[in-house]
Order: sequence, then C-alpha cells, then structure tokens
Amino acid sequence: MVLGELATLRDLKLPVVIVVFIDESLALIELKQRKSELPNLGVDFGATNFPAVTEALGGIGHWISSRDELIEALDGAFERETFTLLACRIGEKVYDGRF
Repeated sequence: MVLGELATLRDLKLPVVIVVFIDESLALIELKQRKSELPNLGVDFGATNFPAVTEALGGIGHWISSRDELIEALDGAFERETFTLLACRIGEKVYDGRF
C-alpha cells in the first residue's frame, strides 16, 4: 500500500482497516544470516510513525502492543467514514524457532 491509496480511501470515505506489522527489521533475512553465522548486516532500520502518517492523511491511526489494544482499536473501525491503520508492534525475534 502506498500513500496515494491511503488518500483514495480517505476521499472515498471507506471504512477499511489496515494492519501493519512493525518489527523494524527484515527479521526473516536476519534469521537466515544468524543461522548461517553471518553478521547482522543491512536488515535493521528506523521506525516509521505509521499512525502519524495515517492521521496526516485524514485516517485514524493506532499503535498496538497488546490484544486488548487491538480489540479496543477495532471497536467501531468499520463504522467510521475513513480508514483505520493499526501499527502492530511485534518482537524482533518473533520468528525464532518458527522455521
């Protein structure tokens, strides 16, 4: 999704919910580097404040760190006349032991 699509959602007043998983890393590539005993290189990056970008475009943005916050943010999201973006923080090592 790009900014133009968010602006279109705003203009059409569509109550779409967008979920973005935030780990500030290319975690699967980092996991492969680690398993290959390579240095962690080029996979970590700074945070983008997606909720602030969303609000600048006329949507509703939330940082999500727990299940309760997710439930609260979803409450009424489909009733609004604009889009909602949920920036869900996930741990950097969430994929460890999964692959």
